[in-house]
Formats: sequence, structure tokens, C-alpha cells
Amino acid sequence: MLTIFSSWFYSLNKNIRFLLIFLMIITIAWIDYLTPAEFSVRLLYMIPLFLSVWDGEGIIAGIFFSIICAFGYFYTQSLLKNLHWHGLYILWESIIVWVYFLVFILILDKLKRTNLSLLRKNEELEKINNQKDKFFSIIAHDLKGPFVGFLGLTKIFAEEAGSFSAAELSRLGDEMNKSAKNLFDLLKNLLEWAQMQKGEISFQPKEFPLSDLIAENVKLMKKRSEQKGIKIINTVTSPLDAYIDEKMINSVLLNLLSNAVKFTHRDGTVTISYRKTEDLMIEISISDTGIGMKQSAIEKLFKIEEKYGTKGTDEELSTGLGLLLCKEFVEKHGCKIWVESRENIGSAFYFTLHPNPLPKGREI
Repeated sequence: MLTIFSSWFYSLNKNIRFLLIFLMIITIAWIDYLTPAEFSVRLLYMIPLFLSVWDGEGIIAGIFFSIICAFGYFYTQSLLKNLHWHGLYILWESIIVWVYFLVFILILDKLKRTNLSLLRKNEELEKINNQKDKFFSIIAHDLKGPFVGFLGLTKIFAEEAGSFSAAELSRLGDEMNKSAKNLFDLLKNLLEWAQMQKGEISFQPKEFPLSDLIAENVKLMKKRSEQKGIKIINTVTSPLDAYIDEKMINSVLLNLLSNAVKFTHRDGTVTISYRKTEDLMIEISISDTGIGMKQSAIEKLFKIEEKYGTKGTDEELSTGLGLLLCKEFVEKHGCKIWVESRENIGSAFYFTLHPNPLPKGREI
């Protein structure tokens, strides 16, 4: 019954609520006047005060109505001749009664703020849990497919190895190696993401030669890019320092380079470049001449609750988990990551980093 009344009351227009609270105070004062002097109805004033604060205008309205309640109470007591009209008594009684109402208002406002804070946190936790549940269901689904394929290959290898030629065994071994690498990359990203969520990955930014880190990752991707006939062009040849956590940015570069090679057709190109922005940030771009994406696909990237996974140009596995890691790591640096892409033309991933030394007055 109380819930129904409060829902109805707070659904009313602000001015109507104000008038109803005012009328309620007058009604309580009138009831106080009608009841015998030995029965105090002072507690009833808490009802309009509660209504004014809990889902109304807050503490300002509460203080205003607490003053009205104090006046209503004193007017009633004067009609009942329960007041002694010498100055000190009136002053002291006024202070006691108004403070009585005011303390209730302050406590109520504090409870209201605490309640709202708890509700917001519960909503955030529920949203995070729902996102994670959906995320893990996606990962479980995406892991199942590659494992089924890998198990199929090992079964063929175990049962029919004797009937294969050396060339066929080599091809089968290459397929198994490719499947194992895809699974390893996915599990590695999943482990890193889980560690990030649990706060187990420490964040230790420092001055570091970013140009060297880029060169190392280009070298790591060289064998895979050569297998697909893809040329990686690194234009970051001059020394470039940044204020970064080496492990995190290494993971970002490796994931973005791996994706670029994965989604680029044979004989295509991947280009790494940088520029200094107007606000003195370092902007890294990794662009490719690959399959690109539709706008609807771009909108799903970097979102844990959205599933976006597609196979590479050589049937490589992809779940989008690596991009979630990139977003987490880049934002940990107080920076941003985004993508521009056109279907069948290519994609360009951008992310910013703080230069070293940091500009005056800026910190991560």
C-alpha cells in the first residue's frame, strides 16, 4: 500500500506535490489541535518531511518544510495554551523543535544519497556481470569451434598417418600448427584480459623508446607476413620516446599488427606511422589494404557485450578479444583508440600515447 502511494505521489507534478505536502502539514497541525494536550502528534510531521526529501527536491525543500512544520507546531501549541510566553522559553523551545525536524532532514538526506549511491553501484555491477556473462558465453562458443577442428586433425593424424605421403604429412602438420597457434593466441588474450579485470597486471609507465618496440613487433610478425606475401612498411624509423608501460603497449602493437596481417589479402601492405597531434600527443596508426569493415561492424568493436568475430583472409581465427585488450591498455594510459575502415578497401587503427617527458601540468 505504501509503495503504491509513494509511486502515485512521486508521479505527480512538482507543484502539485508541493501543495499536497503543505496541506498535509496544515492537516497534521489541525489534528494536533483536536487531540487532547497530553497526546503529541509531533512524529506525524515526519511524513511530509520524508515525502519532501526522499524523492523530491532534496535537502533545500526539506529545510523549507521543516520550518513550516515548526511554525505549524508552535501555532497549534499556542492555541492549546501549552506555551509559556516569556522570551527565553520560546527561544529555547523553538530551537529544540526546529533542530528536531532539521536533524531528521539531514539524516534522511544522508540516507537518500547513500541509497542512490548503492542503487547506482548495483546497476553498474549488474551491467558488468551481464556483460561478462555474455562475453564468456561468446568466448566458450568461439573456443569450441577451433578445438573441434584441432581434435579432428589430431584424430586423422593418429588414425591414418601411415597412409599419408611426406608432403601430405607436412601439410597436415602445418594445419595443426596453425590451429594450435590460433588457440594459443586466443587463450593468451583471454588470460591477459582476466588478469586486467582482477587488477593483477601492474601499471608501471616510464620513459621508453617506442620506435624500438615497434621495430621488435614488426620483426616478430615478419615470418607470418612473408608467408602471406604481405609487406609491412614501418615509417617510424627515427628515435621516438613515449611515457608508457612497455608490456601493455607491446600487447597493443602485437594485437593490432597481427590483426592487420590477418585481414589483409596476399600481396597486400600494412603500414605503421605516427604523427604529433596539436595537443602534443603521439598518434600511432596501423593501416592495411585488407577486407575492411562495414559501419555496423565498426560500432561493435571495443564492446564487451557485442560479438564481432570473423575469419582472416587465410581462415585465421578471430574473436575481437584482442581489441578489448587494446582498449583496456590504451585507456589505462589515459589515452584513446579508434578505427576508420571501408569495406574491401582496408582499415586503419589509431591510438594515442603521452610523449616523454609529459607536457607541463599533464599526468596519467
